[in-house]
Amino acid sequence: SGDYYIRVSTNWMNNFIENDASVSKIKLINSERLVDRPADKIGYDFQLLPEGGHLVSDTENTVGFKLVNSQGLGVTFDEGFVLDEAEKVVVAFSSNSLGMGKFDLTPLSGKEYRARVILKGGEEVSGVLPKINTKGLSIQVNNEQKDSLQLTLNTNRATLRTIKSQLYYLLVHQNQRSKIIPLSIGADQLSTRVMLSRGELYSGINVLTVFNGNTPVLERLVYNDVQGKIVDHVQVSELNRKKDSLIMSVSVPRRSNVSYDLSISVLPGETR
Repeated sequence: SGDYYIRVSTNWMNNFIENDASVSKIKLINSERLVDRPADKIGYDFQLLPEGGHLVSDTENTVGFKLVNSQGLGVTFDEGFVLDEAEKVVVAFSSNSLGMGKFDLTPLSGKEYRARVILKGGEEVSGVLPKINTKGLSIQVNNEQKDSLQLTLNTNRATLRTIKSQLYYLLVHQNQRSKIIPLSIGADQLSTRVMLSRGELYSGINVLTVFNGNTPVLERLVYNDVQGKIVDHVQVSELNRKKDSLIMSVSVPRRSNVSYDLSISVLPGETR
């Protein structure tokens, strides 16, 4: 008896960087043992997610958070705090209506931090922030501007002493398409700002990866508004059936200098 997890994925998912697998928690009860059914109690999952994948000491970092209950629903709260080892409040934060949000934090080297949330009923939920690296880069993305995307790369003085002759670049990629953008990080720059025009991004979800030489050091998913319009004048007809195959004809309006992106879903005929 006990709690188990089922992870479900397909081989097709291995073609992409994004982890689209689903994880579900189940409880198994061994019928040969006498088990007292515990009283139903709502549990909470408090996730603390540094932007870019990790925290760096002595520089500004952004941490995203998500609080969900055992039913998978987001839990909103108005009082959240980041505490240091001396139980001193370093940062105060609150969530949106879905139990999500973010806060900025400049952790000091050699210290540990934890976050505490006070729910509206008075119950407390806490979580420990991930390990803090003494060297490295942190990333902060501002995706609120209409015409551009702003990236800020932050570091500390311990990293600057080893960064002088190193080559950094930004890879913007989506499936099989990619662009390389050089990054200029000076030996005396604790913060580097990079502006990308919307035209340098692909429509939809972009993966931004910062490389040091051939080594990826930071990664962030960014959504760029889809350009173009959805075509509603599409005609689909069946031409032929052959064993396990369907041959279809798809017709869209013919316009000069216009290309179309189509997606197709194949389902059993009795699917509702």
